[in-house]
Amino acid sequence: FVALDVETANAFRGSICQVGMALVTEGRVTRTLTMLVRPPVGRDNFDANHVAVHGITAAQVEHMPRFIAQWPVIEGLLRGRPVVAHNANFEMGAIREATSYCGFDWPELDVACSLVLARQRFPDLDRHTLDACCAAAGVSLTNHHDALSDAVACAELTLQMARNYASGKECVP
Repeated sequence: FVALDVETANAFRGSICQVGMALVTEGRVTRTLTMLVRPPVGRDNFDANHVAVHGITAAQVEHMPRFIAQWPVIEGLLRGRPVVAHNANFEMGAIREATSYCGFDWPELDVACSLVLARQRFPDLDRHTLDACCAAAGVSLTNHHDALSDAVACAELTLQMARNYASGKECVP
């Protein structure tokens, strides 16, 4: 599978400014990809609230390719693989809105949500944010809200939950 995370520049879900992906093969992360992108034209203003969360500014992406130019690379890694995202509703909604806004057809993808899985495995957590779920599972999350760090953590969290489920153990470190 491939774990996916995106960061957005503003309240428009399709204002993707960073993409992170972690390819999982045979139970481990075997390849990663991260890219800063300029959000689609007309959706490329950077909201101070979003910058405060992820730290990505308009100046950092000023000379990067736009999302529309990078979508074929992103889609190439997603297509034909199950996709896992923490809060997949948001992550896939961002991809759907960005691709639609840029005039691309939406690819058929098999998507799973590590948030939904974590709610089942950690029912006693107060919050099921990626950082809280990773902490509960003993998974390292080194730079929360960096798309690559979040994608790798999502992959590792999903693998940990799957291993514990397969062995019949509770999902605790």
